[in-house]
Amino acid sequence: MTREVSIPITNDLINKNLEQMITHPNSVSIIKLLNDMLIHNHRASQYFVQMLLGSEFPEIPAINSVGYFRTSTWFEYKDNTVGSKFDINGLIKCIVTGHNSLVEYSPIIVKYACIDDTGKETTGSTGLQLDQFIPEGSEDEF
Repeated sequence: MTREVSIPITNDLINKNLEQMITHPNSVSIIKLLNDMLIHNHRASQYFVQMLLGSEFPEIPAINSVGYFRTSTWFEYKDNTVGSKFDINGLIKCIVTGHNSLVEYSPIIVKYACIDDTGKETTGSTGLQLDQFIPEGSEDEF
């Protein structure tokens, strides 16, 4: 069973760990820069601490990877795809078409078949978080 814990991420925590990792002659300036970048980006600081605790860098699906994402309350109001032939047991098939920065709220951009407001079949695009993309053929698929 996996439990999520909350760790307060402070300047001191980041500084201490950066000081242990960086042995460059200009380390003080580099640490100041990285600390400022990490402390102002929740996702970046979260990944930083997870990697310090032994987690691997998150795997980013390649462009043209096929997978699925789950429909959700916010999505139900986005278009008429939910409940259509493209809705497969609450999953929408999609293809990765681009990437934002890993530390963005939605680092994966996907395209999917959908139904527009007029009932016409078309394609839509949305951003997903890494844990929202279910690769085709994975155990979570169906």
